[in-house]
Formats: sequence, C-alpha cells, structure tokens
Amino acid sequence: MKNKGIVKDIKDNSIFVEVYRDSSCSSCSSCSNKTCGIREFKYNKGDLHVDDIVEFSSPDKFILKLSFLIYILPILTMFLGYYIATKFFQLGEGYSILVSFFFLFLSMFFLFLVDKYKGSAFEANITIKKESN
Repeated sequence: MKNKGIVKDIKDNSIFVEVYRDSSCSSCSSCSNKTCGIREFKYNKGDLHVDDIVEFSSPDKFILKLSFLIYILPILTMFLGYYIATKFFQLGEGYSILVSFFFLFLSMFFLFLVDKYKGSAFEANITIKKESN
C-alpha cells in the first residue's frame, strides 16, 4: 500500500503528515475532499522539512496480516466460543451466546495488548521517503 502526504510539523523524532486521499477512500465521507487527516509517524533521519511531500508505504502482506487480526480473528473467536460452549459444556443457546461474546471480549483484549506492547513494531514496517521535485 502506497500513499502520499505533505509534512505539516516536525517534533523530536516524529513527523506529522497530512495524508492525501487515495482510491481506497472513495467510499468514505469522514474527511475532507483533498486530505485524510494528519497522522503521526516516527522518523529520525532528519532530512525532511515542513511542506515536503513524502511517500509512505507498507508491504501488502503486512496489511493483510493486520486486516486478519482486526477483522477476522474476533469473528473466529466468537464462533469458537459458541462451539466450545455447545459441544464441550452442553450449555443452552442463551448461555452459548454469552460465552461467544465473552470470547469476543477476550479477542479485543488480546488486540489491545498487542497494540500496547507491539504497536511500535507495526509502525516500523512503514517506509517513508521524500519525493523528489
């Protein structure tokens, strides 16, 4: 995935980039027509200045892994919780549904912990380069 933006601010080891909208934003109406908001990235090379245009990218494989974690894993854990409750504990339908939502909560808690302790590793997979004018 590649996108472009313009550097709006630089503080310590962080740059703040106003991200341009791309084709994947076409169905979303949460931001303005030209940009998609300002995002913060860790960057310590020191070769960027305010108003520089940058291109940042991350591997497609990395995006697929994150998408699986965020969108598919919670649904799978709900099904797993329901299956365990009905097959192994012979619970009724109402209790099985409660157990499936408990498993959903556990998956969200797992994602919270992954983000808290490994979130910076995900940012390291984003490559930023200055666009030559």
